[in-house]
Amino acid sequence: MQSKKKKGGHTKSRAGCRTCRIRRVKCDETKPDCRKCSSTGRACEWFTNNPSRPPIELARRSSFKPGFPDSSLTQMPDLKALELRGFEFFCTRTAPEMSYFDFDFWPNLVLQLSRSEPIVLHAAIALGSLHEHEESIGMPISKHRTSDLRHRFAVTQYNTAIRYLRERDANGNDPKARVLILTTCLIFVHLELLRGGYDMAIEHVRSGLKILQGRCSGYQQSPADSMLSTAFRRLDLQCAHFDKDGPMLQYQSRDVAENHCVFSQSGVSRLEDINKRWDTLLGASLKFLQSARTLRKEKANLNDAELIRTQGKLISFHRAYIEELESLVSQPDVLPSKKHWQSCLLVKMHVIGIRLQLSVCLAQDEELSYDTYHSDFSEMLSLAERFMFNSDGGSQHHDGLKRPSLTTHWGVIPPLFLVASKCRDPQTRRRGIALLESWPHREGFWDAGLAVAFARTVMEIEEQDPFTVGRIANAFGIVAEDQSHTTITYSRVQNAVNGPEEAVSMPI
Repeated sequence: MQSKKKKGGHTKSRAGCRTCRIRRVKCDETKPDCRKCSSTGRACEWFTNNPSRPPIELARRSSFKPGFPDSSLTQMPDLKALELRGFEFFCTRTAPEMSYFDFDFWPNLVLQLSRSEPIVLHAAIALGSLHEHEESIGMPISKHRTSDLRHRFAVTQYNTAIRYLRERDANGNDPKARVLILTTCLIFVHLELLRGGYDMAIEHVRSGLKILQGRCSGYQQSPADSMLSTAFRRLDLQCAHFDKDGPMLQYQSRDVAENHCVFSQSGVSRLEDINKRWDTLLGASLKFLQSARTLRKEKANLNDAELIRTQGKLISFHRAYIEELESLVSQPDVLPSKKHWQSCLLVKMHVIGIRLQLSVCLAQDEELSYDTYHSDFSEMLSLAERFMFNSDGGSQHHDGLKRPSLTTHWGVIPPLFLVASKCRDPQTRRRGIALLESWPHREGFWDAGLAVAFARTVMEIEEQDPFTVGRIANAFGIVAEDQSHTTITYSRVQNAVNGPEEAVSMPI
């Protein structure tokens, strides 16, 4: 193919391929991905057949709607085509979806910093690019797809952000540096989760918590610090389901004071109080559940009077929360928006689920005890259906946007997974799996696709005998290093305490 020289010795193909601007490697014009660029693990920027089309128009060719006016996009002239596309997707889709129930952090702090700080900008481009690609292929189980152009491009941007990050001192006295590092660390968590890097995501959460806990004396907490603390605290609570060490932060039942269920009177303030105090109650409850599992494994006495007293105290607080949430759910007019009402549904689902686990955790036959709580499983299903369908007419929210495919907030996956894995009524269990399967998306550490595959595997193991439903306990999944499969280890109920473990491989 003929080409003509540009000033400075670079070439410009008449078909539209240009010289790759990384390491000055000439593009070989292979569609859809330049071999010379891909062989170095980098992304070729020049994938359009129209060399005269400016980068801003390349971004507009995407199916998503731009959220910024043209003038604000053109204020970033140094961004190349793929960078601009990834950043626009982050601004118009990723950040709004991530903040579906976190009304301040992602749309305000993260977007503001991404417009002015290279660290946050390149992390945002990486996450936006990865999110767009995963959504375009249906949000399958999280996995690093090394052969895919957009994954390799996201890794390049990820590494660029890391390079900028290393130039900032996390232990310095510059409060802005702390906010930048923590914000970028939070984006890194979700990047790793989209790539199936659960261990690395947990490490990022723990690194952020250590920075937050390492404030020097006299440090004045800013609103940004408060938002970051809340975000990391909630991710730490999610880690409890995926890391056998449980939450890094310490929670005690005494942290739940007697006035814990005294909330404000107005609708919005009541919901804010419930959400804020729920983190503490949830943390204390997860710590108690973790201690109960440890005692059971050690064959300790689960009828200890202090244990039973603490269990009863936590359950009573959950009941009070359910009553408060029910009053808000039944009076949607006291809340300013449908999103606030939906938030009530979600929190109520989680409160019911944790209360259920607290109720059975000290029982002699824990797995069999779940059978007596069929009404709780049914109510969680009903709440999930109201959230997913009745409140928004199916797949659309009241504002015309689709349900989020990526969010940092707890959603329907944990309570539906509890139904699918612990309810042994075949019909109810399959309803839970069907609801999970109908909405492929991510909620922080929770992957709907992985939850469905895990629940189906557990169900198949327990229903091997067509005439009875067996019980397994202590099921835990570990993703293989090559991400080809997950190994699920479990115990039969009769061998749950120090008995032999069994394992099954689940392809992903």
